[in-house]
Amino acid sequence: MAIHLRSTCIKWLNRFPSDGGISEILSPAMILDGVNGPYLSVKRVTFGTYALVQIKTTNNMNAQRTPCIALSESNQTDGNFFMSLHTGKRIHGNTWD
Repeated sequence: MAIHLRSTCIKWLNRFPSDGGISEILSPAMILDGVNGPYLSVKRVTFGTYALVQIKTTNNMNAQRTPCIALSESNQTDGNFFMSLHTGKRIHGNTWD
């Protein structure tokens, strides 16, 4: 969890221009990686939030959602990494509540 917390903090600090930086309007992420500002239309979940993540679906009576703790975004669109409360392992999910 500490690794995901640290990487999320660094990612968001680099998304906005810094006061003593090279540019007053371009962020470090834009200068180095070409990443634009945060997309406000994307559904986000913050670090440490409890969520029910949809796992692979089967046509039986088994549970289709698992309780998890949100860790970090996995890509620019809508994927996230979660820590499963049943196994303690990291899982990837696109759909959660």
